[in-house]
This record gives sequence, C-alpha cells and structure tokens, in this order.
Amino acid sequence: MARIAPVPMSLSALRTALWLAAALAGAGLAAVWWTLRPAPPDWQAATVFAEQSRPLPVAALVRDDASPLVAADFEGRLSLLFLGYSRCPDICAPTLLLLSRIARDIGDPRLQTVFASMDPAHDTPAVLRAHLARFDMAAFGVTGAPEALAHLARALGGYAQRADSGLLDHSSAVWVIDARARIAGVFTAPLDARRMAADLRRLLEAAA
Repeated sequence: MARIAPVPMSLSALRTALWLAAALAGAGLAAVWWTLRPAPPDWQAATVFAEQSRPLPVAALVRDDASPLVAADFEGRLSLLFLGYSRCPDICAPTLLLLSRIARDIGDPRLQTVFASMDPAHDTPAVLRAHLARFDMAAFGVTGAPEALAHLARALGGYAQRADSGLLDHSSAVWVIDARARIAGVFTAPLDARRMAADLRRLLEAAA
C-alpha cells in the first residue's frame, strides 16, 4: 500500500493552528468559569451599582443645620437620598413617610435619610429642619445654590424642573449612598416598603 507523505505545514498555517487551539482552550476555561461563578445577588427592589458606584458630589451643598455637607456625613452609615421640596403636594410626604416606616421596621441606627430640596429659594436650612422634624426617623435636609443642586441631580441621574403650574417636577427615585459617600444603588418607583427593607437589611449586613 502506498504511503501518503505528510504535507509540510507552513509557518503561517502553524501559527493559525496554534491560535485556534489557544482560543478553544480559552473558550473552555471561560465556559467552566461561567458555570462555577457565584450567582449575582437576587435583589428584590434595588438596582445595586457595585463596581459602578460613583462619588456623590457634596461640594457647595449645605445641611439643614447650616453646616457644609461633607463626605464624613455619610461615614459609618447607609443613607437613602431623595430629591424633593417641602411644599410638594404629592410625592414627597408619602415617600418620607415610607422611608420612616422602613427605618422603624429595620431598627438599625446606621440607616439615615437625606432629603435634598430642589427649591432653595423657599427651603432654607431652617425650613428643611422644621419640615423633617415631622417625620420619625434619623434624617437631615440638604440645600444649596441652584447650580449645585442641578449638579447633584445630574450626578444621580435624576431631574428637577419647574412646571408651568409653578410646581416642581422631580424624580421619585430613592438613591442609596454608602459609607464612603458613593452613589451605590437606587430604588425606582413604585416603591415597596417590604421589598426595600429586605434589600437594605442585606446592604447593612454587608457593610457591618
């Protein structure tokens, strides 16, 4: 029987073969990693940013005690930040009541609410302080110049604008700010107290 002599492989063909072998091996390893990797957390209501967390812009903002807002105001805490204003006729008061209920249910002193007023002409620090005193929870208000508040809203991915009626149209989301003053997540409408509380307990446990 006649033998078939092997065809010499060119250098370029050899490189191609080696590249294909490496690619197949890499694909196999990737498939194993994909199978064995930990499942992502099953959040009930939150969108958690994880590695995509970004700094909260605190410069030029003022607390309701007239002191400058600084990153240290968030240290050791998990904060729920909400945009609104004290004269809001619909969204703000129910949201603050919901956050108050969540805080009572969780009962963790590290959880606090931050209410950022988008109406600085009316909501002075003193007005904000009196307004938040109506709600049973650890909370403080934030205000500032219009441009600083607009920068805050943009950084959050939220909005606030004056409607033709004179009322403010603004975001209804609640943002999660971590202990390093980073925007770490968000709860979007419709807000559900039970599901939010479950996610916040997990975030507080992870931060312990």
